[in-house]
Amino acid sequence: MSRQPEFAAADIDTTFSTLSSATHWCPQIRVPCPAPQFAQILQLLHTHAPHRTPEIACADLHTAEQLPLSHAQDCRLLLCCPIVRPLDVPRLAALAAAYSCSVVVGHFRHVELVAAAAQAASQRISILIELSMGRQLTGVTPGPDACNLASAVRRLPKLQLRGMFLRHPCHGAHEAESQRRSLLSGLSMCRHTLQMLQQHATDHDTTNHDSSIVLGHLPDTLLPDFHGAAVCNPWPHHNTTPGTHEPCPLSPSVMPALIIARPALDLCVAASFAAAAAVPDRPWQISRPAGAVITDHVGNYFTLQLDGAALDLKIGDEIELEPPSRSPIRPCHP
Repeated sequence: MSRQPEFAAADIDTTFSTLSSATHWCPQIRVPCPAPQFAQILQLLHTHAPHRTPEIACADLHTAEQLPLSHAQDCRLLLCCPIVRPLDVPRLAALAAAYSCSVVVGHFRHVELVAAAAQAASQRISILIELSMGRQLTGVTPGPDACNLASAVRRLPKLQLRGMFLRHPCHGAHEAESQRRSLLSGLSMCRHTLQMLQQHATDHDTTNHDSSIVLGHLPDTLLPDFHGAAVCNPWPHHNTTPGTHEPCPLSPSVMPALIIARPALDLCVAASFAAAAAVPDRPWQISRPAGAVITDHVGNYFTLQLDGAALDLKIGDEIELEPPSRSPIRPCHP
């Protein structure tokens, strides 16, 4: 099981100073986020790019619902995890009715649910198609598979194809040069897929503007060399002073996760947004259902090898993870 690298993180002023004027930063916010701090973030984004509406990235739907958005009507939202259950459709619809929203998708089922939310809200929702970087995690294969998913987006009312999304473009690369090569490879895949889409573009498509490629968790060292797309690095950074958040409640002996993708008959991808889910240094186990084994773990996402009863898992099903220790963790809110 691979370890997720912790990239060296700059402070927020350094981040702004190193960003290209053509690079759109939509910081991924953690909760709880007090209203004054959230207002400060929006003001900093306004100052950095006064010609753009600030955009805030959220790891999941629950995080977006917990943000102090009552006085942020000029803020856009980017949901980095797809919705996978019908019961989440009205939740997304409520956000879309109030704010301009983009949602990351990697499967036809994700597109169907977002379309239902857009119809319920009577608002257009933008779609980012996540591309797989070659591992059996989230995302769709670049090229024809991604174009087929994009075609499904274009056929559904109230959906707007925005572009491509790379979740961890430099994952597994620890040296600066290998990180740069990994980033360039990912960007090349995005641009190739966008070129394929533009061959069949219509007048209402908007996949050629400066945020048609969105990256998650780009090393700060690469920000000065990165131009012309959007980056949703977390803020505050990983090196936030310990003890600044409220203590986490005690967890039960298991932690829920949701199946978000089925890349193959014997594989699936699960997501858990508990605070301890991203701990990479000890192995996790599946307590339910039997026959599922974790084979990869990046951040809040787990790849499962399936056998027996676990082969019946489908997108939207809940499974149970055994945490690596009995330390306090946050409840999961997919």
